[in-house]
Amino acid sequence: MLRSSRSLAKRSVKSARGQFEEPTKVMPFLWLGNSNTAHNKQLMVKMGITHVLNTAIEVDNAFPELFVYSKIGLEDHEDQEMDGVFEHAFKFINRVRECGGRIL
Repeated sequence: MLRSSRSLAKRSVKSARGQFEEPTKVMPFLWLGNSNTAHNKQLMVKMGITHVLNTAIEVDNAFPELFVYSKIGLEDHEDQEMDGVFEHAFKFINRVRECGGRIL
């Protein structure tokens, strides 16, 4: 019983950290995912991802030989400077849409 409780607790912690979340399709060409998704080459290929908008400073561009990346190194705190971030992101997303790609 203790073993199953520990297992459940570990799964709950991982779930709370977003480690089991599936990517979410926002639009036919646009997916929202986390660092686990961005590091799962097999899943990204299966999803047809061609581009990645990486907004986390602590997450590396895992497969630059397979996907086109745009990196916006944001830190997760309330004082993070956001000037130009949305404009850059929108331009990248629109370029992907216009070329028929799919973006994570």
